[in-house]
Amino acid sequence: DRKALPAPEGSAVESGTEFVAPRTPYEEALTEIWVEVLGLKQVGVRDNFFEIGGHSLLALRLRASMEKKFNQEIPLAILFIAPTIEQLAEKLDEGIQPSEWTSLVPMQTEGSNPPFFCVPEAGSTVYSLADLARHLGPNQPFYGLQPMGMEEDLTPHARIEDMAAHYVKEIKEFQPQGPYMLGGQCFGAEVAFEMAQQFIAQGDEVELLALIGDNRIASWTRKGVDSTKSAYSLKHALQRTFYYLRRFPLGDVYRTARRELNIRFNPRLQYTRRVFKAQLLARTSYVRKPYPGRVTAFSASASLSRKFASSAMAGLAQGGVEVQRVPPASDLLLHEPHVQVVAANLRACIAKAATRMSDASSRASGTGLDRGEKEQRATGAADSAVAAGSGALSAGSLATAG
Repeated sequence: DRKALPAPEGSAVESGTEFVAPRTPYEEALTEIWVEVLGLKQVGVRDNFFEIGGHSLLALRLRASMEKKFNQEIPLAILFIAPTIEQLAEKLDEGIQPSEWTSLVPMQTEGSNPPFFCVPEAGSTVYSLADLARHLGPNQPFYGLQPMGMEEDLTPHARIEDMAAHYVKEIKEFQPQGPYMLGGQCFGAEVAFEMAQQFIAQGDEVELLALIGDNRIASWTRKGVDSTKSAYSLKHALQRTFYYLRRFPLGDVYRTARRELNIRFNPRLQYTRRVFKAQLLARTSYVRKPYPGRVTAFSASASLSRKFASSAMAGLAQGGVEVQRVPPASDLLLHEPHVQVVAANLRACIAKAATRMSDASSRASGTGLDRGEKEQRATGAADSAVAAGSGALSAGSLATAG
């Protein structure tokens, strides 16, 4: 919620950037806000918010504090466009113009690769995707899809089909023609799956569909759920918890339950709670249909096995399933350090997809490559992509594709 957010767990970390003190009134005002929100003794004007402990809840809290301090609307994407105090101060000095609300949030606009569009997990905002966008690198355009309802005057969608249709419409306004590259985390994977279906139904191509930590629930947990009230009931919460206990490590279930309890009972999270209720109902009423394309499933080696990831999509992904191994921490996949592995594997998948798109374009123009050249290009691009993202990790810690 923008009006009030819970205090963050733990404390932010110090930045390794050379300290530069505030020099203008805007920089001084912003520094006071950043120090308070991040819980740091000092913040330099060139420190990157997401590199000094900033995360999704803190980003929302920071945005709310800036709106209150400067008495103006701050765009949702501002921290991706201007992630330092120096850059934010420049934007404020130039004058931030109010803009029409949109679900499509540009998180990384530079780069020559085709854009990647991603849906966050239930009860989260696009800020939860910030580390993934950053670790994919400066050459990868990345757009998050913010759920309706996190703002006071917007009503959340209660059907995955409606969420997907809304996102598809906004994406096509930005990029009228495919092929498209889509992804989603957990609940967001359900939405991304439906988005791919709708793109295909409209005659568009989907070159990559990446399901990250996909936790599709069993049919028996849907029984008796026919409204927002029943979806949000204690009975349904217990059903889902028992189901998760059968599939995930206890630590994962505990963290997920603690997060949900915070959403349920924290009086300051009223808009997050409203969206979460709608998402619970949407997930329980959604039934996947066979998808004519290929699916890439990011499977945690302990909490979600290769066998389960493949069988879960059996009969649904008619183009086959590729499994990418990721760390055994399903609820923390997009947190440090696990997000580095996810990003490296996803970067390799994007590189292969981009090569396929380039080859298709070459064939259409009559300049196609022979099979050997295609395989060499795809393999080289994927290897380079993984190598580029493995600097912070040991070579042995990078998961390999299944």
